[in-house]
Formats: sequence, C-alpha cells, structure tokens
Amino acid sequence: MLSFPTSMRVLAVVALAVVLSVAGAVGVIALDIDVLASDPDADALVDEVLETHGDVETIQATRHSSYELYHTRDDGPTTGETTAEVWKRFPDQSRTEVTSSTAPEFDVGDVRVVDGSTFKQYDARAESMLVDDDWDGEAIDWGADAHDVDLEAAYLGTETVDDRETHVVEIEPADDETVSGISLLVGDTEFALEVGADEDANATRTTTWWIDADAGFPIKERIESEYENPDEHVFQREREVRTVTYENATFDDPIDDDRFVVDPPAGTDVYEPSDSVDVDTLAEANEAVPFDVQKPPVPDRFERVIVSASEFQGDVSVDALYRDGELEDGDEIYVHVSDAPFDRGEIKEQSVGDHGGDVVSTAVGTGYTWECDGIYYELVVDDDQRDDDAFAIELAEGIACS
Repeated sequence: MLSFPTSMRVLAVVALAVVLSVAGAVGVIALDIDVLASDPDADALVDEVLETHGDVETIQATRHSSYELYHTRDDGPTTGETTAEVWKRFPDQSRTEVTSSTAPEFDVGDVRVVDGSTFKQYDARAESMLVDDDWDGEAIDWGADAHDVDLEAAYLGTETVDDRETHVVEIEPADDETVSGISLLVGDTEFALEVGADEDANATRTTTWWIDADAGFPIKERIESEYENPDEHVFQREREVRTVTYENATFDDPIDDDRFVVDPPAGTDVYEPSDSVDVDTLAEANEAVPFDVQKPPVPDRFERVIVSASEFQGDVSVDALYRDGELEDGDEIYVHVSDAPFDRGEIKEQSVGDHGGDVVSTAVGTGYTWECDGIYYELVVDDDQRDDDAFAIELAEGIACS
C-alpha cells in the first residue's frame, strides 16, 4: 500500500495536536515531530539511477513487461505481456531470455545479448540471429531518459513491491518541455521517433519508478503517455501504458562471462543490421543505389512525405510516400522498389496492365506489383478520388521497363 510522504504525515500530526489541544490534553507538547525523517530528494534519486544505476553492479531477476495501447478506432486496448529471465552487468552487458509472451513481437526462446559494442538477438521463430558489432547502447535504457528533455521529479511515498520497500517517484518533463514524437518499446530499449510539425503527435508522458530502498535501483517502471491529438497520431493512438517489473531480484551477485555469449542452433541464419542511405528524393536514391529508380507520374496534388533507401542482408530497397491532404484522412501513394523479391500481400488479380503484374491487397491499400529486369516494384494507392486498382496500374505504366 502506498504510504503518505512525510509532509502529509506532518499535517496529520499537526491536526492531531489541534484535536488534543481542544480536548485539553496538555501532553500534546510531548509529540516530537522532528524525529520524522524528511522525504528523500526525488531529483537526487532519479539522477543516481540515470548516472550509476544506483551503484548496482549486477542484477539477476525475472522481468515482467506489459503494455496497453489505446487507439481511437478500437473499443478496448491492444495488450501484450512478456516474461523473461534477465542478467545485467553494468554498464554494458546484459542477457534476456523470453520464457512466455502474448505479445506478437516476442516468442519463447528469443534471446537478446549486449556485450560491450556487440549486440546479438536470436529469433526463435525465424531461426535467425541479428549480429551488430557496432552497438552503442548499455545494459539497460530507462524510459525517463529516452527523450532529450529536462525532467522534474516528485516524491510520492513508499510502497512494497515483491516484498521490497521502494521509494515511489513520479517523473515528468519540465514545465517548458514537451515530449514530441512516437515511442516504441523493444525489449529494454525505448526508441523515440520524431515526427514533423504537420503530424503533431505531442504527448504528455509520466514515468513512475519504484526504486528499491536498499539498492537504489528501480524494480518497477511505468510509462503513461497521453497524446494531445490522437486522430492525427500516425497510429491514431490516444493513450499507452507500459510497465516493467523485476521480481526475485538479486543484486551484485557475480555473473559468469559465458552468460553473455550466444551459441545459436546449427543452421541459424545470421545477418547484420540494415544500412540506411541518406537520401531525400527519388533522384538522389537513383544515384545512391545500384539500379535505376524512376519516379512514377504522381499528380501535382500529392506532396512528397519521405524517401528512404536501405540495404539489408545484401538486398537494397527504396521507399517513397506521397500524400494529398492531412495524415488522418489524406490520399496516399506508396512506392517500393527492391532488387530482391518481397511479400506482396494477397493477390486479387493476376497478369494485368502493360507490365503483366498483379493487383494485390495490402495493409496500406490496393497495390500493383511487377518485376522488370530483376528489379521488383510495388505501387500502393489509397485515394478517395480514383479507383485504386486502375490508378495504381496507370501510375505503374509511367515507369519504363526495358
């Protein structure tokens, strides 16, 4: 149960003194309110966690993670829960083994290891492992530190979590700060994705820590975000709640070095992370990638939103998005070009148009896909003013194929 901060306890004592005084109880003077310890400094508690993890060298525990995502289009929240065994040696070694999960992004048997500048993530379902030898992370990244803003902390009191006394601290951006962008939580890491001003997704975010009173380490973290304009949010998200709790935690026990080694099963597909290419237009992408990139005849009413290029496991791809109108209800054209085949979605009609391609149904809208000289194309249209199938084929016919 959450106990009151000292300031509130003092008020209670003063109120009692008034009652006793009215009743004629002279002995009230004997009450010594100075013996009550003052509240810990909330900012100091937070700084110690962010700077030194509470001077904890290692932690071994069972970690329970959960999320609730509330969208304007849904009646109830999207939820997910994951349980994992974790070993962390600060500042930059950790291992996470998933033991159960209802979240689609994790499976039993998934393993994630950070060892200095090397990051490895084994995907049990795909039987593949990502290896990044240029990792720039730590054993743990706190949600309160994901955005580069000044923070203000308030001490709420004490509470027992997993039979441990904890200091409860609430953390928010300072009065003159605003959390902008979208946050995605993957394992221990929360990625902050910035969005343009025209896609205002500013959020009011509150982080609550339950800091172990002895170890100075948060054994529970809850992040609550409220989005000011949910209908304009890229996911139409109005609220999200993410919670992480460490149970059966032991601190500063030695961890064997082998714990931070991953030996995947034989036959595992090992790959490196994708490399992004800095481009802003399809013309720049055409200069940067090893195949021709042509711009389809997009009508003038559409504006370019983003163009990106990347290389992943030797495959190169280019993506472009055009939009007419606002994020929540605008018409859109999406272009994808790659030198490797990709999942095309559900085929609605085969061998149509000048390219002999297929009309497909995707999560974004109706698309048209085709192959030309070993290069694979997809055009997806979501346009209230035109028939999507015919419009996609028309745009595709503006791209030459030798």
